[in-house]
Parts: sequence; C-alpha cells; structure tokens
Amino acid sequence: MEVTEPLLFLRYAIPCARVLVSRGVITQSFLDGMTDDVSNGIQKKEYISTFKTALAMMRAIAKERGKTGIDAEVIRSYFLDRHNELLPSLAKSDVPQELCRVRTGKVTGSGEFLTVKTELGDEKVKSTFTPDAKPGDTVSVHYDFACEVLERASRERRQK
Repeated sequence: MEVTEPLLFLRYAIPCARVLVSRGVITQSFLDGMTDDVSNGIQKKEYISTFKTALAMMRAIAKERGKTGIDAEVIRSYFLDRHNELLPSLAKSDVPQELCRVRTGKVTGSGEFLTVKTELGDEKVKSTFTPDAKPGDTVSVHYDFACEVLERASRERRQK
C-alpha cells in the first residue's frame, strides 16, 4: 500500500529514528541525510520503508477506512490519535515514552528552535520541518521536532 503523502509521514516518523540508530537498524549518517532531505522536500523510497511498524499500523487504519493508500488523513490518525494509545504495547524499554508521545502545543517563540507550550510544559523543539511556524501557531511535536503546523480543522479535532 503506497504512502501518498511521504513527506508528511517522514516528518512524523523521523524523530523516533534515533531509536533505530541505537538499535543498529540504521546509521546516524543515514538518519542525518534523511532529515536533511526531508527538510528540503526530498523523499526516497528507502526512507519510507525504514519505519516498518508505523507502516503496518497505518495500513491497518487505511484498510479499516476502505482506503487504497496511506494518505494525510491516515497519517494524522495514526500519529495524532492512535500512536500514543499503542505506544505502551509497541515500545521496548529503550524508547523514552514521554518523548515518543506525539503532542500538540502552541508556539510561543520562533527561530532555529521553537518554544512550544505542550502538556509537558515549555519545550524547545527543532523547527527543521516547520521553518514557517510562528508564535500563535499550533504544532504537533514528536520527540524534539515540530512535525507540522496543524490546520484549523485538525487543531479543532484535536482539542475536542
């Protein structure tokens, strides 16, 4: 099943790839190259296939919804809704669960790092994937990355 929004998927998946580095699944240089490429709008098929667990979970969500591909709705459904619920059963002891939880927050300061007020308090997160984020925007955060600036409809859905 094809990922139809690969850059969105990778902006959410890349932050947890440091665990794959620590496990020896990928190298730090591969992760650095992947991060640089995605921040410049470049994606490669081998990047997508790196994240087998997330892909399997999103395939199941897509199938539940009668979809033939993994689109933005499925990606957000997994990372913004189901990821946190599934984390305790999927994560091994080497995964820092509080950081791995995807959370949303309000940007209060911008620059190379964003200051984001989340459920964990004020966090300094990388703006690598969200260089246009500005104070007042709501962003999703995974580990120490802002993954995307959430659109109004998505933001309202998350606040319910």
